[in-house]
Amino acid sequence: MAQNAAPAQDKKTVQEMFEAFSKPCPTFDTSFVNAPEKAIKWTLTIDNNLQQHWSPSIILVQVEPKPFAKGNIRAAHKYTDLTHPGQIFVAKFILGPKKVPRDYFFNDVLMQTFCSKWADMYNRRNPPKKIAFLPAYVMEFLDRPAEDGNLVICGAEPFIEGDYQKHNSNYGFVNTSYGHDSNESRNTPQAFSHFTYQHSGKELIVVDIQGVSDFYTDPQIHTKSGKGFGEGNLGPDGIHRFLTKHQCNPLCTFLKLEKINASRRQLLRGTLPAVTLELDSGASSDGSSSGLSDDEIRPQIPGLPSARPQLGSGVPPPKPTAAGKEPPKRPPPRVPEASDSDTSGYESGGSATSSESDSMTSSTSAPVPASPAAAPEAAPEAKWDLKSYKNAENIRGKEAECLTGSGTLLISGTPEGNIVLYDTVEKKMKGTFSAHRKTIKGLALQENMLFTASLDCMIKQYDVNTLSSSAPATHEAKDPTKSEINTLSVRDNLLFAGCSDKTIKVWDVRSFKCVQTLAAQTVSTLGHTKAVKAVCAMGKYCFSGSNDKQLLVWDLTSGQVVTNLQGHEGWVKTLHGSGSTLVSGSHDETIRVWNWPTLSCVAELKAKDRVEAVYLTPQALFSAAGDYVEVWDPEKKFEKANMLNLRMSVTCLFPHGRDLYCGVTSDQIRLWSCDLAA
Repeated sequence: MAQNAAPAQDKKTVQEMFEAFSKPCPTFDTSFVNAPEKAIKWTLTIDNNLQQHWSPSIILVQVEPKPFAKGNIRAAHKYTDLTHPGQIFVAKFILGPKKVPRDYFFNDVLMQTFCSKWADMYNRRNPPKKIAFLPAYVMEFLDRPAEDGNLVICGAEPFIEGDYQKHNSNYGFVNTSYGHDSNESRNTPQAFSHFTYQHSGKELIVVDIQGVSDFYTDPQIHTKSGKGFGEGNLGPDGIHRFLTKHQCNPLCTFLKLEKINASRRQLLRGTLPAVTLELDSGASSDGSSSGLSDDEIRPQIPGLPSARPQLGSGVPPPKPTAAGKEPPKRPPPRVPEASDSDTSGYESGGSATSSESDSMTSSTSAPVPASPAAAPEAAPEAKWDLKSYKNAENIRGKEAECLTGSGTLLISGTPEGNIVLYDTVEKKMKGTFSAHRKTIKGLALQENMLFTASLDCMIKQYDVNTLSSSAPATHEAKDPTKSEINTLSVRDNLLFAGCSDKTIKVWDVRSFKCVQTLAAQTVSTLGHTKAVKAVCAMGKYCFSGSNDKQLLVWDLTSGQVVTNLQGHEGWVKTLHGSGSTLVSGSHDETIRVWNWPTLSCVAELKAKDRVEAVYLTPQALFSAAGDYVEVWDPEKKFEKANMLNLRMSVTCLFPHGRDLYCGVTSDQIRLWSCDLAA
């Protein structure tokens, strides 16, 4: 028996094991786990009769425990809605111990949704940049402990990545410190507030505009009666505070709003003496001389060689092959027919066009620019009947922001950044390819080179003979200041790019480098104060139009403003030059015709609407304004000969002989044609 008894030590060990197995099971701390929660999501819609419709739904959300932003009143947490995978939202909780009634959150959503209605009204006016208020919701959490008998509640909206800015406040603050990139886009928030005041019959105003880019959130509404829209509604006092700080900007003029504290200071107007632009010794303003050649101008521009290489294409010569032989020559560029020589090679549309030296040519030597006072072009053999224009065909394609072409080739740039090719004989689209990440605002042709400019801050060059989806750009470069490019013009081997940073950049197409910047160098020198939207180089001068309502004349030798052409009261949106004539179009609904060597305005034309594009040929001046193209007769002191109703907004123009190609806000090119005069 003694041998079978367990040792005392063994008994103790067994007892300890028994006690160990009798302890509770281990637990795991899950407090740091972002567990899904059930919540009620309240969504609001407002119908056309301004009736509210609240819709509840049950969703499953995961809220990050740590806020990514905090204010004095609220903390913002990112969360995901498992019914919308891949999208991030923001939950806005009131910071304790402050208690707010449940209606507070519903009133916030009501105000933001109501402001979305105002944004829709604003966008229907076709401003340069559309706006939107983020969709807003109310969330009530079902799995969290109730507070004072109420569900935990917060406001919610989609999360937008980017630089968050406050543009104005509900207490009179107006942000004017946007720094270097101050252009018309930052006029948008202030103009929107002004718009709501005027179009509500001065009964309310939407302020406290803030958000990322032009996606806004957390607005406040002041009403004349002081009723509704929460404690932030300061009534007449809030309205008055905005009105005393707001200064009307070009967007207010664009929207035709009543002036509020409009600055009486007219930049550059009346401050410069009248001048006659310098021609060569044998030149006169009547166009009897050949004027300055490119070789005379180039040495005076910093960064350019005094003599240009003798290259027909404007690109570096091809490298020899391994055997030391030159590679086979490319096929010659398309050459416009003789009857079309007066219209080939120009760019048109919202961006400016170049002078007549831009036309494509079959010459193998470097082109020599047309004189600023070049001899008048030989008139076509037959006169056009400008009153006979009719809609010949609508060519299916893509929406065009700008147009150019030569011979049988028509080229358009689209808002999506694509190049589209059309055959003008077969009247159909040949192909399209992606060229830029954002809207193409300028096209320019020189010989067999196509230049494109975009809001993605890039300029690219393509070989016209190999344009296709598989042909890469032969050269490309980014704007030195990373600014959006709004317009493009080419004169021989010089590119002129009008930019949103208020400058004109001059590029040498052979080196593809920026060799000159036309801008105000100091506070005491003259230059544009808003985005440049139109450029045109003629002789040794560059003309530029801007959203600051100015049409400036730059001397390429000094890089300084010589003078300004006075008269326009709105954005100067488009320029086109031919011989000794310059045409400007403005959002003040006028077109002005200038004899540019003498800087005299020879005609002021009243347009149907805001002018988006002009194009001058020896037979006719064409202008695009709203839904209309107006045709003016140069031989009759620019008397209006015709008005074509396209029934949708016209974005750009390109005449080709008696054919007129029009870009519109739809996926087609409208072709109009006229007869020969009897």
